Amino acid sequence: MKSKLLLITLIGIFTLTGCTISFGQPPSQSNTQNAANNQNAPADNNQNAQNAANNQNPQNNQNTANQSQGQSDIGQTKTVGDLTITVNSVRESLGNDTSQPKNGKFIIIDATVTNNGDETQAIYSDDATLTDSNGLKAEAQYSPYGVTEVNYTTTTIPARTKVTRGVLVFDTSESAPYTLTIEQKGSFATWKIQP
Repeated sequence: MKSKLLLITLIGIFTLTGCTISFGQPPSQSNTQNAANNQNAPADNNQNAQNAANNQNPQNNQNTANQSQGQSDIGQTKTVGDLTITVNSVRESLGNDTSQPKNGKFIIIDATVTNNGDETQAIYSDDATLTDSNGLKAEAQYSPYGVTEVNYTTTTIPARTKVTRGVLVFDTSESAPYTLTIEQKGSFATWKIQP
């Protein structure tokens, strides 16, 4: 009788305090999932911290200056005296049966030239030079046979006129990259040329 009274008293106490007793039951699935998530959280947080550190590290992010190294100035527009010059493209030629380069190859630079001045202008052969990576200079020359575009060294550009397509031709070595320099009226501009 005393044992029954003790048992009823214990059941009453547990009922009043809201405690439950489980005998041999596995933990609930939600508790198991929460435990697993808590174990993965530090690894995920460490990965997120590492990603943030990589994004802030300048060695991992290439800036524009580094990306532009080794590229040419094709497409760049520059002003030289009264002329505005855009280098549109560059191509190479090993010549043909009629015209052979003496120094290695022809570099043919396609350009758009606008004369902004009030007088006719010309780009003479010694106004445009191409310097190879060894420092050897070549002056602009007549176009080799087969090149049909306007050659700026043999053409004058009237005042306030734009020539949308013309070429500067150089007989030079095969030591790229090159530097194109154009001088006019005491000023000059340069373009890095990588065929």
